[in-house]
Amino acid sequence: YDGKLIGEGQKLELNNNIKGDVYAELRFKDRFGVDVHAQGDITYPNVTGEGLVFDAEGPFTLDSVSVYSKETGIRDFYLYNEAGDSITSSRKFINKTGINRIKLNWEVPAGNNYRIVKTSGKPLGMQSGIQSFPIISHDGIVSINTGTDGNNYHMFYDWRISYDHPCGRIRYPLNI
Repeated sequence: YDGKLIGEGQKLELNNNIKGDVYAELRFKDRFGVDVHAQGDITYPNVTGEGLVFDAEGPFTLDSVSVYSKETGIRDFYLYNEAGDSITSSRKFINKTGINRIKLNWEVPAGNNYRIVKTSGKPLGMQSGIQSFPIISHDGIVSINTGTDGNNYHMFYDWRISYDHPCGRIRYPLNI
């Protein structure tokens, strides 16, 4: 209301100070991708520039991914478009071994052949032998097509994404 978020959820109770129109939009959340240790062996090769190749059927936010680490330390993550241009990047400090949830909040426009990669830092877990590409989100917004070097699922597990309903914001007139 008046350019400010007044609530989130399936129901909204309004006080009587609001007069006029309110606007609502649907924002979907999804979780997909391979879970760590779901299948295949985990190795820790000291590689840079490896990751996953994916398509975006519509714009979405890559909220977070999980990575598996044997060592703490800084890692740099990049998102490249089909032409090889850097779209965004994040430097993250991983402060514990094992599974770590990495918050990215990357806005990804619709497009094909994006690459999410680790460009520097200590090794992260990679699963070999994933035979189930492509891996598609529930509404088909995102499709993980392959690893950057073929059939290996590199580093980025358990994707959490969000995206707006294509209809956008809807006006609701209030009559009190």
